[in-house]
Amino acid sequence: MESVTPERSILAGCIQKHGPTSSLHFVQMLRISSAQKESLLDIASIHPYAGLESSLDMEPAVLNHVKELRAAQGWTQEQLAHATGVSRQSINSIERNRYTPSLPLALTFARIFGCSTDDIFQLEKQA
Repeated sequence: MESVTPERSILAGCIQKHGPTSSLHFVQMLRISSAQKESLLDIASIHPYAGLESSLDMEPAVLNHVKELRAAQGWTQEQLAHATGVSRQSINSIERNRYTPSLPLALTFARIFGCSTDDIFQLEKQA
């Protein structure tokens, strides 16, 4: 019976987690490390993008005029919530810019207020 080495256990976990393509890379590294008598656990993994920060990680702020449009119609948050099919708390969060509505909800606002989504929502300009 063949014994299960730590390398085989790691390889099995790698295949299970990442699929056979990444396991090929692992096997190549295993051959190199076995020839050098080092453990893969002792080799520091260096991520090619370590230390870099992307501005794409930050979501752009979406500002809205829902409160102004609602007030111009003379509606309460509860009435707008009923018309859109969401809770009053959701309307409150949207008006305070704590929550960005989904695209279907933004389109519903546009339909209810009778204007375009561009008139209701705008991206905050990033400096």
